[in-house]
Amino acid sequence: MNGRQFALYLARDLHCPCGCVGREDTFVPQHRINRGMGGSKLLDRPSNVIVMCSEWNGLIESSSHHAVRAHNYGWKLSRWDSPEDRPF
Repeated sequence: MNGRQFALYLARDLHCPCGCVGREDTFVPQHRINRGMGGSKLLDRPSNVIVMCSEWNGLIESSSHHAVRAHNYGWKLSRWDSPEDRPF
């Protein structure tokens, strides 16, 4: 994902789903369906990317409790899910 794409997602989302409104440099793109190591750039589409604060992004990637919550809210999806069909 390039910086221009991320800027568009940042302008769209304006805040992290956790509720924080931070500085632009604290936000990172979160793929709802993971791209994996060197994965397909097709997963960079708008319906699959949300903006999160780096703290929350780290929590949903490292904590099973937060990962379950993220999945329940549609912030993270399984490979077989469709981001277009599962809004958050």
